[in-house]
Amino acid sequence: MKYYSTLAALLLFRLIAVGQTQESQTETPPTAVTNMTFDIYYIADDVMMGRFPGTEQADLVRGYIDGRMRQYGLRPMGEDGYFQEFPVPRFVEVGEDTR
Repeated sequence: MKYYSTLAALLLFRLIAVGQTQESQTETPPTAVTNMTFDIYYIADDVMMGRFPGTEQADLVRGYIDGRMRQYGLRPMGEDGYFQEFPVPRFVEVGEDTR
């Protein structure tokens, strides 16, 4: 079963958003810092219950990220808008060679 990785999408979103600032600026504008701080606190809030893939909380964060990308006018380039599916293992076996 394939799941969306909200964390990966958020990190990509931040890299793109920062990359679109003016090249002549050496510091991030205060408004951008405020927005990033709000985004991080919203997504990391306990209400999101860890955002495990496939949960209602992960879907809420996915929608939030989608909205923010649209707000910034970013062009969708994923398989599904701004996102790309990939498998996420649910369990990992620990063997003798695992440390």
